[in-house]
Amino acid sequence: MMTVTQAPLKRRPRPEGGRPPPPVWPGGGSASPSRPGWRWLAQVALVVRFEKGEELYGDDSRADAMFAIITGMVKIHKVLPDGKRPILAFLFAGDLLGVTDQTTHAVAASAGSAVTAYRYPSVLLERSLHQDAFLEFNLLIRQTLCREVREAREHALILRRLDAAGRLAGFLSRLLARAQGMGEGDWDLYLPMDRSDIAAYIGTSPEAVSRAFRRLADDGVVRFRDRRHVRITNPDGLAALAAGKTPR
Repeated sequence: MMTVTQAPLKRRPRPEGGRPPPPVWPGGGSASPSRPGWRWLAQVALVVRFEKGEELYGDDSRADAMFAIITGMVKIHKVLPDGKRPILAFLFAGDLLGVTDQTTHAVAASAGSAVTAYRYPSVLLERSLHQDAFLEFNLLIRQTLCREVREAREHALILRRLDAAGRLAGFLSRLLARAQGMGEGDWDLYLPMDRSDIAAYIGTSPEAVSRAFRRLADDGVVRFRDRRHVRITNPDGLAALAAGKTPR
């Protein structure tokens, strides 16, 4: 069940003769959002928490709020007439979702793990976007829309590959580029999603995903510490597979 925290931002007392300390963000520890607009968002939005499997919003549900992920992973999926739920995107800490110019959501969003997020009503968001005081947040919205277009294009390229190993390599390449772009490690990846979720994203079966992982490991492209932690041991080989070529 979704829980709501009324006080989204806690501040420590100002020390004498010095600058105020950084805010204490939900999830523990002192941190300052690096992306434009996050400091403003943290001051005006509610903090909400979702358990794994709980919906943030449903397909065709009313689009009455935007979310910004603080911790956890969210799955974006579409409910098809035959009941299948292909996954269109995985979103992580620092991502926005629920931004739309329609009155209802065209896709559904559910927590792929325990999720903490900021929730900001759409009616207030629309007002904010017309005020000069929120130029930084306007930039954040624009970055989100550009990312969604880019990821949709990359996802389409992944699905065009006929080989499951190539699709998986493309998926891992995207996760790696994202992690390195945010300064998270070097060649190590944490996979919060299940094999079935990966299969739903790359358009194959969980069994095919397991076989593809084994192929990547046998080819020396990846090495597993456990089911969730994988190290890219041959980046060039991963890129080759993602491009439909044979790794060296």
